[in-house]
Amino acid sequence: MMKNIYSNGVKQNIQYESSLLAYALLIDTVRSLHFGMPATIASSLADVPFPSQQSSFSQLLSATIFGFPKALWLPYSEENALLLLLLIFSEEQIWKTKMIHGTIPAGFPGDDARSNSLAYMKSIQRALNRWKVEYFDRTTSEIKALYQFCEIYLLLQNLENLPDMVKYREQHNGVPGLSQVHTMSNEEEQNRAKASHHAWLLLEHVSACSKSNAVWLPIILYLSGLVVWYDINSRQGSRSHGSMMVLNLFVKELRGMQWPCCIDMATNLEKLQ
Repeated sequence: MMKNIYSNGVKQNIQYESSLLAYALLIDTVRSLHFGMPATIASSLADVPFPSQQSSFSQLLSATIFGFPKALWLPYSEENALLLLLLIFSEEQIWKTKMIHGTIPAGFPGDDARSNSLAYMKSIQRALNRWKVEYFDRTTSEIKALYQFCEIYLLLQNLENLPDMVKYREQHNGVPGLSQVHTMSNEEEQNRAKASHHAWLLLEHVSACSKSNAVWLPIILYLSGLVVWYDINSRQGSRSHGSMMVLNLFVKELRGMQWPCCIDMATNLEKLQ
């Protein structure tokens, strides 16, 4: 089951093909966020069947994002909650990539790309809202943290830029990462306070995890710390909304995690104070 991927003291034991595919999607998502590179797995899985769901990857994705408001979703389990959240996030990444490159086609005659992009985003937001209704109160703190990150990702179009702004990672020669092609917008400036709010909620969920092995926690916690830094730093020197010392709360959680990357992330946040 999917929970075997991150539950404490449980050896990774992927028993079903659907779990294996979901695990591949999860790792590809973490990789893309850490290195600032586009995710690649989702598009390769379009026609791959999910035996336990009696549908293909693309059918499950379509039902999740573009299905009717009262369409039947998968029954609650930690595995299903995580799988659908990953599907929603993968669609967020696809939407953002297409928006950056201006490749979102008009959905109906007369629609322009911009209006269709907005409709696309609203479909994703509706799916995220429904996920919260269906699963949030019953799921684990680790998955709740990932939900908050999905909200952040939808709000801040320049999120991938932040690690490069603070010199956390080098640009990847020859690999067109999202952070290399996107610039800040006025809309992102308006949404940064909302994103910062979700970043604080994410921190609360991470703090509630007891020595979790969830592989997505380090990168989403680090990026959330950068969102808070970005929000404070963007207020033209005003500290009425907080001091940079609050980043220590993110540093503390990162230093308590077991992955080697957490040390570099924590050190990077410390330098921003």
